[in-house]
Amino acid sequence: MAARAKKDNTVQLFGKLEQIVEKLENDDVDIDNALNLYREGVELATDLNTKLTEISKEIYVLKEKLDGSFALSNFEENQDEEEYDD
Repeated sequence: MAARAKKDNTVQLFGKLEQIVEKLENDDVDIDNALNLYREGVELATDLNTKLTEISKEIYVLKEKLDGSFALSNFEENQDEEEYDD
Protein backbone atom coordinates (compact mmCIF):
# COMPACT_ATOMS: atom_id res chain seq x y z
CA MET A 1 0.00 0.00 0.00
CA ALA A 2 2.85 2.42 0.82
CA ALA A 3 4.49 1.76 -2.56
CA ARG A 4 1.22 2.57 -4.31
CA ALA A 5 0.89 5.84 -2.37
CA LYS A 6 4.48 6.75 -3.26
CA LYS A 7 3.78 6.04 -6.95
CA ASP A 8 0.56 8.05 -6.94
CA ASN A 9 2.29 10.91 -5.20
CA THR A 10 5.13 10.88 -7.72
CA VAL A 11 2.69 10.80 -10.64
CA GLN A 12 0.75 13.69 -9.10
CA LEU A 13 3.94 15.72 -8.69
CA PHE A 14 4.84 15.12 -12.35
CA GLY A 15 1.33 16.27 -13.28
CA LYS A 16 1.70 19.47 -11.27
CA LEU A 17 5.09 20.15 -12.84
CA GLU A 18 3.62 19.61 -16.30
CA GLN A 19 0.82 22.09 -15.53
CA ILE A 20 3.36 24.67 -14.40
CA VAL A 21 5.35 24.25 -17.60
CA GLU A 22 2.17 24.69 -19.67
CA LYS A 23 1.30 27.87 -17.77
CA LEU A 24 4.82 29.25 -18.22
CA GLU A 25 4.62 28.57 -21.97
CA ASN A 26 1.46 30.67 -22.14
CA ASP A 27 2.21 34.22 -23.27
CA ASP A 28 -0.51 35.64 -21.00
CA VAL A 29 1.41 35.02 -17.73
CA ASP A 30 2.59 38.20 -16.05
CA ILE A 31 6.17 38.37 -14.78
CA ASP A 32 5.31 38.07 -11.06
CA ASN A 33 3.14 35.02 -11.63
CA ALA A 34 5.78 33.52 -13.92
CA LEU A 35 8.44 33.94 -11.24
CA ASN A 36 6.23 32.26 -8.64
CA LEU A 37 5.46 29.41 -11.04
CA TYR A 38 9.15 29.03 -11.83
CA ARG A 39 10.03 28.80 -8.13
CA GLU A 40 7.30 26.24 -7.56
CA GLY A 41 8.50 24.26 -10.58
CA VAL A 42 12.10 24.21 -9.35
CA GLU A 43 10.92 22.98 -5.94
CA LEU A 44 8.81 20.24 -7.54
CA ALA A 45 11.69 19.21 -9.83
CA THR A 46 13.99 18.95 -6.81
CA ASP A 47 11.45 16.85 -4.90
CA LEU A 48 10.96 14.60 -7.93
CA ASN A 49 14.69 14.15 -8.36
CA THR A 50 14.93 13.02 -4.73
CA LYS A 51 12.01 10.63 -5.14
CA LEU A 52 13.42 9.14 -8.35
CA THR A 53 16.77 8.60 -6.64
CA GLU A 54 14.99 6.75 -3.83
CA ILE A 55 13.01 4.68 -6.32
CA SER A 56 16.14 3.75 -8.27
CA LYS A 57 17.61 2.30 -5.08
CA GLU A 58 14.69 -0.14 -4.96
CA ILE A 59 15.05 -1.35 -8.54
CA TYR A 60 17.02 -4.48 -9.15
CA VAL A 61 18.50 -5.65 -12.42
CA LEU A 62 18.69 -9.28 -13.49
CA LYS A 63 22.11 -9.82 -15.06
CA GLU A 64 23.46 -12.87 -16.82
CA LYS A 65 26.87 -13.99 -15.63
CA LEU A 66 29.57 -15.40 -17.89
CA ASP A 67 28.76 -18.93 -16.73
CA GLY A 68 25.15 -18.57 -17.89
CA SER A 69 23.65 -18.18 -14.42
CA PHE A 70 21.76 -15.09 -13.36
CA ALA A 71 22.19 -12.70 -10.45
CA LEU A 72 20.31 -9.72 -9.11
CA SER A 73 22.15 -6.46 -8.72
CA ASN A 74 21.05 -3.10 -7.44
CA PHE A 75 20.13 -0.64 -10.20
CA GLU A 76 22.60 1.98 -8.96
CA GLU A 77 25.42 -0.57 -8.77
CA ASN A 78 24.60 -1.60 -12.33
CA GLN A 79 24.76 2.05 -13.46
CA ASP A 80 28.19 2.44 -11.81
CA GLU A 81 29.48 -0.65 -13.62
CA GLU A 82 28.21 0.63 -16.97
CA GLU A 83 30.07 3.92 -16.46
CA TYR A 84 33.32 1.99 -16.08
CA ASP A 85 32.57 -0.18 -19.14
CA ASP A 86 32.56 2.86 -21.46
